[in-house]
Amino acid sequence: MRFFFLLILVLAGVGPVWGRQDISVSMKPLSSQDHVISGQEIRDWGLIRIADILELAPGFSGWSADGFRADGFVFGAGPAGSQQWRIAVDGQEVDARFVDGFHSEALPVSTSSIKSVRLRPPGAGPGGLSSSGWILFETNASDSLGATATVSVGNEAGDPGPYRYTELATPNVDRDGPSADVQLIIPFAAGRGDGAFFEPRDGGPLRLSLGVRADQAHLTNEAILDRVYVLFDGVRKPRMTLIQPRLGIELQRPGGLHRVTWTQTTLRDLPFLEAMGSELPVSRHSRSLRASGRQVARGLAVTYSVSASRSSMPERSNGEDLSLDWAESLMRLRLEIASAGADPVWSLGYSMLKRRPNSRGFEPFLPTVPHVDFRVTRSLASGWSRVWSGQIVLGRYPTTRVLPGLYMDMVRTEGPWTWSARAGFVAETPEDSGVEALWLAGGWDYPGDGAGRSLGPDRAHDVRTGSLDLEARQTRGDVEWAVALYGRSVHGLNVPAGRLEPDSLFEARYLSERVFRADVSGTLVGVRAWASQRVGEYLSHRLDYGFAHTARGDEAFRQAVSGLPQVRARYSLRVSPYPRTFFGLVARFDSRTEWSRYRTVSGGEDVVRLPARVTVDATFSKQLAGKHLRLHATLKNLTRGLTSSHPAGPLQDLVFVVGLRASLR
Repeated sequence: MRFFFLLILVLAGVGPVWGRQDISVSMKPLSSQDHVISGQEIRDWGLIRIADILELAPGFSGWSADGFRADGFVFGAGPAGSQQWRIAVDGQEVDARFVDGFHSEALPVSTSSIKSVRLRPPGAGPGGLSSSGWILFETNASDSLGATATVSVGNEAGDPGPYRYTELATPNVDRDGPSADVQLIIPFAAGRGDGAFFEPRDGGPLRLSLGVRADQAHLTNEAILDRVYVLFDGVRKPRMTLIQPRLGIELQRPGGLHRVTWTQTTLRDLPFLEAMGSELPVSRHSRSLRASGRQVARGLAVTYSVSASRSSMPERSNGEDLSLDWAESLMRLRLEIASAGADPVWSLGYSMLKRRPNSRGFEPFLPTVPHVDFRVTRSLASGWSRVWSGQIVLGRYPTTRVLPGLYMDMVRTEGPWTWSARAGFVAETPEDSGVEALWLAGGWDYPGDGAGRSLGPDRAHDVRTGSLDLEARQTRGDVEWAVALYGRSVHGLNVPAGRLEPDSLFEARYLSERVFRADVSGTLVGVRAWASQRVGEYLSHRLDYGFAHTARGDEAFRQAVSGLPQVRARYSLRVSPYPRTFFGLVARFDSRTEWSRYRTVSGGEDVVRLPARVTVDATFSKQLAGKHLRLHATLKNLTRGLTSSHPAGPLQDLVFVVGLRASLR
């Protein structure tokens, strides 16, 4: 950590000059270190699932064990036992967590209305500091009546037809979808006449949005079937379904915008729970209500957000009388005040998060964690811009203490080169970084029939992370290229130390104990390089390369970063030979990964090794009826090699997906 503190002092050793730069609540980019996925790219590919959208970003290294959940790293940050990357929608932080981690498909986001998705390295974001990076969603705003709908369906090569759930079924033939996302926008304006009410009219200050998302997937991988078929009542159908209705009200006022949104997500699937070493057929329900807004008056901008949500896993009929009976309530409050105008120069925010889990009547004590954060922008006479971002957290477990955090950004955009540096550190409480460890420390028995998994209260510790990101970028004509170096130094990870056997028999699936190590530390260093070129008006392509290396750390730390490939390469091509026609291609290479937290059933191997993966996805889309319809056809995994990104995850062969997007305005 000393290296990072010294670097901050060196970068800060330039005389400050007050300046003006946009640091609005929406957190506009400070440098090219952010990677942006445009809404147009999402529409060209016809994507509906959030996990598929994130795969378009070269800075995202992800994996999934069940198809509806995306874990991983954002720009090399976020090892197991630390805080998961944080997410914001339209500048306000949101949550999408169940007991077994983050679920991307439960986010209250309509993919039909996404304007952009921005991935950001560790540092400041709309809710304070994050040691694992940010994923920021921005949605389109419209003051006219309209509706959008996207539907798609796909299937792997070797479709077994009507034999899917019989002995004649071809193994490992997954069905992708049908998937659908629908969004309706209705603007209202004050009616005319006596006692006028709001009536539908374009350009009105009041906007109502109605939406629903429905998704389905079938997993027929043999290993997964062997683990779950005995749990299902009746015909074995390891099918995953999602339904998510949404309702939003938005009011535009002079100098302000205010929103109220409601979302309900119902997942009936078979998530892989690591503590049990298997997929389990469960129903998961999540309901959230959120109010947010921003008002500008007298040179100040006030932003607020308050949300309440409840997630639960009620009992689902199964062949073993297995009951998880878990629920969690979560409340989040955010207030921020900033200097208004074209270029605000400072902001001050307060956040509060309250978790309340409940399992079979037992409620561990989880104290409220308040955060205070600030941000100040300065401009230097040399052409550099400097941004200080800090926070103070009042930790309350196991004792009351103050935890600091500080990041500094240096950016220079003048001249042919763009230079940027971001360095800082942040200390996070177990409530932020190791919720599962904190639950166990509070005496909670992990879901299931096993016992003896409680954890001593001295084992859930604060996680301290130092981060460094340096980048140089140059643009010459139609060619742009960049080189970036990064480092992550982590101390105090709450890492599970158990060995998992995902292929074991159901009766022997539970771990005898869930032991956490809170003294895990290590350092990860890496390099990223990319170059992009635009050829004429209709073709552009980009090449990315990344290398990550564990410079320091014991076996437990290597377990925490085991899902991050050492070498990653990616090539993307976009061709639009005609204004309404698009062809896209993405080729990826991931070096092999070693998951030392897993072992085979025989016990002869202590490490599960996933081989290197080469995947190629291609899509073709065509606009029809002007801009109202877009037809797309996508081929995933053209290399036809059975790939998996997680030891317990499904294998995937060639998948063919077709879909249609309709827009009526």
